[in-house]
Amino acid sequence: MELVSGKGASSSFFTHQSKKFNVFLSFTGIDTRRGFTSHLYHALCQKGIDTFIDNDLKKGDKISDELINIIENSTMSIIIFSENYAFSPWCLDELAKIVECRNKNNQLVQPVFYMVEPSYVRCRKGKFEEALTKHEERFKNNVQRWRYALYEAAGYSGWHFKVNDSLTEYDLIQKIVEDTFKSKLNQMPLLATEYEVGIKSRVEALIRRLDIESNDDVHMVVMYGLGGVGKTTMARTIYNKISYQFKAKKFLENVRERSETHECIIRLQETLLYDISQNQNLKVNNVSRGTYMIYEILRLERVLIILDDVDDVDQIKNLLGKCDWFAPGSRIIMTTRNKQLLVNLKNGVSTYDYYDYEVKELDEYEAIELFRKHAFPSNILCEDYLELENQVVHFAKGLPLALKVMGVDLCGKTIHEWKDALNCYEKSPHKDIQKVLKRSYEGLNENEQIIFLDIACFFKKNDMMNYDMIKDVLEACGLNPVSGIRKLIDKCLLTIDQDNYLLMHDLLQKMGMDIVRQEAPEKPEERSRLWCYEETFDVVTKNMGSDKIRSIILRSPELEPKEVLLKAQFCKMTNLRLLMISNVRCCDGLLECLPNRLSLLDWREYPISSWPYDFFPNKLVVLNVPSYRLENPFKLICAFESVTYVDFSECELITKIPDLSMTPNIKQLNLRLCKNLVEIDDSVGRLDKLEVWDLACCFRLRTLPSCLMMKSLRIFNLLGCSSLNKFPNILHEMKGVKILQLPKPIELPLSFRNLTGLKELFFRTALAVPQYLPGSIHSLQHIERLSLRGNSIFPRDVEIDRQPLCNSLGGFSNYVFSSLKQLHLRCFKIRSEKDFILSYCCPRTLEEFYKSKVELSRQMLYIGGCNERQEIPRLPQSIIYQMDRDIVQQEALKEHGERSKQWCYEQALEIVTENMGADKIQSMMLLLPESKPTNVQAKEKKFLEMENLRLIIGNVPFHGHLEFLPNGFRQLDWDKYPFSSWSKFCPKKLVVLNMYLKISVGPFNLLCAFESVKYVNLSQCVLIRKIPDLSMTPNIEHLNLSFCINLVEVDDSVGHLDKLEVLNLRHCYKLQALPSCLTMKSLQYFHIFGCRRLKKFPDILHEMKGVRRLSLRDTGISELPPSFGNLTGLELFVITAHSTELIHLPSSIYNLQHLETLTLEGNIIFPKGFSKYFFPRLRKLRLHRFTKGSEIDFILNCCCPLTLEELTLWDTGISELPPSFGNLTGLELFVITAHSTEVIHLPGSIYNLQHLETLTLEGNIIFPKGFSNYVFPRLRKLRLHRFTKGSEIDFIFNCCCPLTLEELGIGFCKKIVTLSESISRFEILRCLRIYSCDALQEIPRLPQSVRYLDVYVSNCHSLDSQSLFHQLRLPSNLQPCLGVTSDVLKDLHSSDSDSDSAYQILVPGDENEIPNWFNHQRVGNLISFSIGPEFPTIALCIAFHIEGDFPDMDCFYYFHINVDISINGRKRSFRILNIPSDTRYGNLCFLRRRLSQKLFQDLNLGDQNHVELLCETFACGPYQPFLPNIKRIGVHVECNCPQPQNGEAFNGQL
Repeated sequence: MELVSGKGASSSFFTHQSKKFNVFLSFTGIDTRRGFTSHLYHALCQKGIDTFIDNDLKKGDKISDELINIIENSTMSIIIFSENYAFSPWCLDELAKIVECRNKNNQLVQPVFYMVEPSYVRCRKGKFEEALTKHEERFKNNVQRWRYALYEAAGYSGWHFKVNDSLTEYDLIQKIVEDTFKSKLNQMPLLATEYEVGIKSRVEALIRRLDIESNDDVHMVVMYGLGGVGKTTMARTIYNKISYQFKAKKFLENVRERSETHECIIRLQETLLYDISQNQNLKVNNVSRGTYMIYEILRLERVLIILDDVDDVDQIKNLLGKCDWFAPGSRIIMTTRNKQLLVNLKNGVSTYDYYDYEVKELDEYEAIELFRKHAFPSNILCEDYLELENQVVHFAKGLPLALKVMGVDLCGKTIHEWKDALNCYEKSPHKDIQKVLKRSYEGLNENEQIIFLDIACFFKKNDMMNYDMIKDVLEACGLNPVSGIRKLIDKCLLTIDQDNYLLMHDLLQKMGMDIVRQEAPEKPEERSRLWCYEETFDVVTKNMGSDKIRSIILRSPELEPKEVLLKAQFCKMTNLRLLMISNVRCCDGLLECLPNRLSLLDWREYPISSWPYDFFPNKLVVLNVPSYRLENPFKLICAFESVTYVDFSECELITKIPDLSMTPNIKQLNLRLCKNLVEIDDSVGRLDKLEVWDLACCFRLRTLPSCLMMKSLRIFNLLGCSSLNKFPNILHEMKGVKILQLPKPIELPLSFRNLTGLKELFFRTALAVPQYLPGSIHSLQHIERLSLRGNSIFPRDVEIDRQPLCNSLGGFSNYVFSSLKQLHLRCFKIRSEKDFILSYCCPRTLEEFYKSKVELSRQMLYIGGCNERQEIPRLPQSIIYQMDRDIVQQEALKEHGERSKQWCYEQALEIVTENMGADKIQSMMLLLPESKPTNVQAKEKKFLEMENLRLIIGNVPFHGHLEFLPNGFRQLDWDKYPFSSWSKFCPKKLVVLNMYLKISVGPFNLLCAFESVKYVNLSQCVLIRKIPDLSMTPNIEHLNLSFCINLVEVDDSVGHLDKLEVLNLRHCYKLQALPSCLTMKSLQYFHIFGCRRLKKFPDILHEMKGVRRLSLRDTGISELPPSFGNLTGLELFVITAHSTELIHLPSSIYNLQHLETLTLEGNIIFPKGFSKYFFPRLRKLRLHRFTKGSEIDFILNCCCPLTLEELTLWDTGISELPPSFGNLTGLELFVITAHSTEVIHLPGSIYNLQHLETLTLEGNIIFPKGFSNYVFPRLRKLRLHRFTKGSEIDFIFNCCCPLTLEELGIGFCKKIVTLSESISRFEILRCLRIYSCDALQEIPRLPQSVRYLDVYVSNCHSLDSQSLFHQLRLPSNLQPCLGVTSDVLKDLHSSDSDSDSAYQILVPGDENEIPNWFNHQRVGNLISFSIGPEFPTIALCIAFHIEGDFPDMDCFYYFHINVDISINGRKRSFRILNIPSDTRYGNLCFLRRRLSQKLFQDLNLGDQNHVELLCETFACGPYQPFLPNIKRIGVHVECNCPQPQNGEAFNGQL
């Protein structure tokens, strides 16, 4: 069966396998096939309308499924009713299907009444009645359907042709074509992609760049990238999304192919003119005329034009002229493989700015997803295919074309067929991939093609060669690599990375190799390049070489080198340019020849002691022969000036580098590990072109050239040259040296300062001998990285001819390295030298400091003083703080009232209460410690003497009267300001006001008087009822009024504060009125959640891009204004609907294209009927209390990108998820709850969520069974709540969870009696939480990681806690104070000593259930014991219980336990955080802790040391109604307490 259409299929990837047509023609052949229908078909095709005509389909009683599919996929149908139309059952079936498509899909249908009256068709008269009567006998079941189709179709608007009509057939056909072209068919979307994997976010980003809403400017976008990477697909998708906004538009495909001849260009111009003018009468006579005609239209009409696959600037000029005549509002998009177009556009082709966008390959996850769409359309992936799938994805390297082609090719095939296909792909990519990629290669000239093939077949396999080396080699081969490589880069066939290495996509390399392979498919010796080991081995060993061979790689893939006999094999290869041999062991013998035309010789294990006698390669550039057998390697390079890159590393026969003045072109000289090298000739020090000189680990090297004059030298490595004593003189300035690595102590000359461009300097000094650096070291002002190993002594008191620079202390010093960013000190022993380096040599801009085996003094760590500090990463913040304080204390050692900064509570309190203040005090901190509050009597002039005071922070309770506060305040931070007025306080420079006010006078009276105020915190002020006019305080940036519970109204002026960044009105319960509108261009955070009486949200008059977060949770707002969409920068949005109401979001909600987190509570309704619903950047979606499943489906299907990372469906009431749920393959967190009476069956597509890391299931959630793979391989956290079926939990444990699960929570599972032993599978489980499982009696097996596991079991009163302790292997029935230990403590000793706690366990139990293993026990919360001279590890068990009766409560609260440990009176504390407490039962908390010298830094233990341990509970939050009481404490510790007598140990502590 042949399907005929007017146009060929597009070559772009992502096209659908079944052809889609613009127009389907339905006709009866007996009347019109050779006349009217044939002419109409050809006219439509000439107009560029893709038309289907059935010219050769086998007729029968019923139309085929294929024809039905064609009708369904066509955009429009034209029905040609003629006299005998109804006699064909085939035609009537077509007609019925066409009518069905119109009614279901709103397909365009237009009839042509050819020499028949429409009423005859509609009412079935004449021939039509006769035909239907005839069909009654054979097709009784279909006739009624055909009658209805005829009636419907005859009523559609169409065309009528009569015999005596003045309109000719030709005129009618032209009118049909014109009307069809102008109809909605012109609005049809382009066929872009079946699966939009990796497309959406990129397309949305480009659409934002195009700024479609603006009609003021012309915007151009140029997309470039490798063939098959998706440029055309993206362009089509953009066209489909925005073309409806343009009346004049055109997508011109394949511009490069369609511009090959003069006539082709004219046809392109006519096509463009037809579409943007809709005038088919326009004719183009020549290219120039066509360009002018396009100009006449484009300058007047706002247009959208997309030029696909543009390759040359002339193609642009022919269609768009100089791109300078577009009407405002026009948008131009181009796709190209030629980056040179970007340069041309910048240099005069276009007068408009444009945005260039590189279309990159898909990432790994996108590639897997796209491949699976094509290879596994059913979304069912057998686990056996996973490894093969990974091979395909790795092979494709993210190229969509390759993923699609290989996916379709492998779909439905067996594993053996997959393996066979993969082997074929490795040898030669699929022909459809090759076809697309090869277009770029075919557009190259001969020079560029040779360079491309050399890189693909040779250089890409050598990762040691950068661009400069490859360029020099190719030049020696007679090529032009500078322009050639530039062209390859422009054509997106190559890229250069930041390290100057050439990169080529693997599929391009495969294409290049296949091109060479086709030179002689069956005869490798006849090809120009050899790289395959097996083929190369045969050619070389069998002496099959020829003069056609240009390059050879002979590299054995085996672990052991392959033996080969080489003698005269290279004699025939006279044109060999590039030779690389490695991992091949040559048998002993004499190598007779090497080709003299070699430009590169890389032979890692060169086997012969000498070169062939007639080897004179006068074009040799690269010589890499690190051979231990070559006796006189320099003999070859001394004879030829061309040698540029030399590697003789590890050559033990080299003892001296001879005179190299005859080889002036050497750029790199690698002599690393030449262990017997002793001397280097002076001529080497004058090699002007030498850039890299590596002498590392030449242990016997004693003599360098006496002086260096190497203006090109960049890297000089002398590390490990332990016999070298003197560094050469630097006669002239050498700016080029960037990296210098020096060995053990070496004498540095004064001329060392001439290395002025040095950026990285490495000194490696013997630990016992310090290195004295010359005074000229301080002249190296470009050093960015300084690494010193061992003790280096910097010169002091030397004369330095430059201005002092700011050092880390904030002062000025001549010794500062102003550009220093990284400082590494290793094995430094001299403290004073460390202090000098850090204090006087480091600038304040130091970014990184690394220390190893260094003891840091406090002064050394000080950076920047108290006013301003530049933090150095990796240094403890507490040490820096202490350094600051030490320096301030030096201001007045005895009189603390004379110091500029006061932070010690006792000293500051004494200054205030004793009137010891002085004008030297600039800042004061009065901050109450956790001890009992101290009331302070305020005196009238307490702060009178502190006239320079700038800052006070305090929560000290004052009483009395305060008359004076200094007016020089910049910041006033006074928690609970206690006085009734501001006194005589007029701080004109006040910037920060932070107070929980209780004053009787309105706080805004102060604010409104000063423009300087920027940061205001008046939270919890109960006296504020209205925010007044703040237009006189325009500089406010932060305004915090949270918990102002009597605030009712906010003045409109607040909505116009241009500098306001944060407006916090949280929990202002009585707030009713916000400003009527907001025009705050700086606003970033707007908090109004908890404002329950607030009903209306302000209008947003202008775009406010700055607002990032907005929460309307727990407000009374039930409607958002249409202007809400002006918050275009919003990233987080939360809104709540009360249980009885609906909130309809405005259509402008879809303007929030930066939205990342969306939380919707209650019934929130999204607007429908718009062209876009999508939030492309959405990462987190939380839906709470939704009752409409259809709305959830809409949100998931229409609003969420496939890259959604977190989804929460909490208390939604839905009973199932749509199958499309599995398309959210980027999901990392998923939470879903089922109501108590319902069951939610998850779809099979749930197993597509292969990136899932956190899974929370509440209620009866049922996983689908019967699939080949259930595992979520990345799952780390699993929480199961209110499950009633233990079998479902077992399935999840055994089938869905990987062995690497880290956290497991099980709660409110009332019917679960025992946990499955499969929990022990989780080898690295570190947290197990089980709560409110009333029936749970045992946990049979904990994982192997139990001794490093946090276990919380609460509100499980049936569980035997002793079974858990037994799994910890605690010895039973021990006598107290025996000084024994168990594996539990031994494990901790062997672990990281810095670890605070290896694990902690919470289980049900009372004070009588603490095991006897805890050899110290006492009732209450205080216990004591004695320890010896070593810091021990302790195990602690705390029994606690909440006093009182709570019969109706089935919940738990969280609290903390503070543990104070005192050793010989020195106290340290740590906390046990977030412990859940059962309200009905007691609990035991068990943990272990290592006491260490780190914890007690200032304490040295004696032989016997008294330890007291005090435990206290405190609440996690402010609203907790009760706290548990600690009933008993148990401690296990290795102690040296007096031995108990008569078994009274426990009794004595009770």
